[in-house]
Parts: sequence; C-alpha cells; structure tokens
Amino acid sequence: MYRYIDLMGTMFLYSMSSTAICLMIILLYKYVYHDTSRIRIHLDDILIVTVLILITSFRYGVGSDFFRYVTNARTYYSWYSDLHRLFNWSTIQAFGGQIGYPFISVISGYISENEFAILWVTSVIIYVPLIWYCRKYTKNAFVSFSVYLLFGFWGMSLNVLKQAISMIFFAYAYEKLEEKRYILFGIFALLTFIFHSSAIIAIAVLVASKWIKPSKTIFWGAIGIGVFFRLSTPLIVKILSTISALNKYLSYFGGEKSLHTDRTFIWLGALIETLVVCCIIYFALTQIERIRLQRKDADHLLSIIIFGIPFSIIGISGNLWLANRLAKYFFFFLLPLLSVLLGKDTKKYFINGSSRRVIWMSLIVWHMMYSVLMLDNSEFVIATYLFKLF
Repeated sequence: MYRYIDLMGTMFLYSMSSTAICLMIILLYKYVYHDTSRIRIHLDDILIVTVLILITSFRYGVGSDFFRYVTNARTYYSWYSDLHRLFNWSTIQAFGGQIGYPFISVISGYISENEFAILWVTSVIIYVPLIWYCRKYTKNAFVSFSVYLLFGFWGMSLNVLKQAISMIFFAYAYEKLEEKRYILFGIFALLTFIFHSSAIIAIAVLVASKWIKPSKTIFWGAIGIGVFFRLSTPLIVKILSTISALNKYLSYFGGEKSLHTDRTFIWLGALIETLVVCCIIYFALTQIERIRLQRKDADHLLSIIIFGIPFSIIGISGNLWLANRLAKYFFFFLLPLLSVLLGKDTKKYFINGSSRRVIWMSLIVWHMMYSVLMLDNSEFVIATYLFKLF
C-alpha cells in the first residue's frame, strides 16, 4: 500500500512537471506562431522544432526503455558499422524485418561516437517530419502540434522510440494513399514496418478503413467489437500466433507485471483515453457534413480513428496493454481532426468559445492523468546527461 502511495506521489510530481513543460512549449509556439494559408516551413516552426530536439536529446533516464535503446544503439553500431552486414538477408530475417532502428543506430555512430547521439538522430527523425505534417496536412499547425504534446504522443516518443518513428511514417503513408501516390505510399508503409512490426496491422487497417463510411452505427459497432475481443483473450492470442512477425508479443500477455515493469494502473488510463476519444468521435460524427467541407478525406479520417477504438478497448487491461499501444497509430489522426474542430471555419471558429475551452482543458487534464496512469511503469525523473536538477 505504501509503495503505491509513494509511486503515485512520484508520478504526480512527474505529471505536473511534464505537463508544465508541454504548456510552456505550446505557449512559446503560440507566441511566435505565424498562421498562413501558404504551405511552407516558417521560422516559428524551426524554432519550436529546435526547442523540442534540444529538450529531448539532452534527456537522461526518462522512460523504462531509455537505457535499452542507448545500449542497443551502441551494440548495433559495433556489429553493423559495415552496413553490408546489416542489409544481409539473414540479418533482416533475424530482426523480423525491423532493421530501421539498427540502421539509424549505425548512422548515429557515423555522426558521433557519443553514446547519446542516437537521441539526437531519433529526435530529428520524429519532430522535423511532425512539424511539416502539421503545417501541410492539418488545418491549423498550432492546434495539431499542441494535440501531439497534450494527448500523450510526445511522452510516448520519449520512451517508445521505434513506434514513435513508425507512427510518423504511418501518417505520411495515409496522406500518400489519399493523394493516390501509390509508390510513395508503399515506401512509407515499408518504412513504417521496418521500425515496428505492429505496423502490419496498422497498414491493413489503413487500407480497409478507406472503404468504410463513418456513421454512428459503425461507431457503436466498433465499440461492440472491442468489448467482444476484450472478453476473448484466448482468441487474441490465437490471432497473434498466426502472424509470425507478432509472435514475440505473445509474452506480453503474461499478467500485470511483464518485462520487469509494473503496469498496475495502465488499464485505468486506457479506459479514460478510450472514453475521451469516443466523446471526440461522437461529436465529430454530429458535425460530419461541416467537417467534409473542411477536409475532402473527412470520411477516411474519422473511419481510421474509429478503427482504433476496438484496440483501445482491448487494451483496458493490465496484461493486454499492447493493444492500446496499437491504437495509437489510429488515434494519431486526432491531430488533423482536432485542428478542424478547434480551428476556424472560414472566418469563424468551427465551434463556440466555451466548447473550445472545455476541449483544451480536457486535453490538459488528460495529459496529467496520462502521465500518472499510463507511464507508471518506470521511475520517471526529469534529468539530463548535462546536469541533473532532480
């Protein structure tokens, strides 16, 4: 009992500090933000990306996987400094096709022998394409960027590096599919997979969701499917066992404690996240005609987020949390959706001021809860490898 009180106290402090950092970054971007219809990178974008890269590249010990990623990067560089050895078919098979992280580990080793060089490389790979995506593919870059920080995607990118990179490429794969640039779609889909094998499912859903027209019936059906599979764990295990690239994730179904991490409260975080997304989607469905005027891909956009709901429901568990992580691929598209809902419709805001304030406050509160409930698998301490303040 005392251990959990102490843990919650530690995570509460992390929650407050991490949320404060997010808000300071958002306010800085708000201050320098240049809203324009011209699609290009501005100095304000360069400034905010530089800030993000500096903050994330100097971090130390943040996240349960921090040391594993740093150690693996050094190991991969020592093994595959000759890239011919990495791009050997037997090596690719040994990695299950996931050669993305070993590759950038070698590149970071070429750039610098500093063990933390990998943090700089991954930050550039994630945040530079992110800000371009926000500027080019969303209605309001400031809103979509803020959603990335507050919904938890930024926190995720500090710990789950490979999937965070995979998700960025996945977003571009979606856009290229919408543009009917199928060769580029294939390239981004491949990049998505080589960084995280779970992308097999995400890409399949991406293609399938394009042919589904969103409606309240589909919405409630997605919830029903999620509940059904949540109550059918053996069926999930059987499905995973048929996909060789995902076999290794079967070990994640061993209970609340797996891989030496404590996920006691993660089910509650997944529940709240699912409710938040369901509320947003239900509201968006009531405004679907207006959203279609703002985005030609409105139907696909809503459908792919709805497809994430079953995975999120399955993840409402201490030992099925992997499914919730898979849902993040689809929930990423809350960025373009909320940039419409919280942005302006011609000269007027899409929704009234009180509704916008409720959504913004909900995102802030959610980020605080996310930090406590979904990141309780490690002792998160705000520190850098230059100087440790805490």
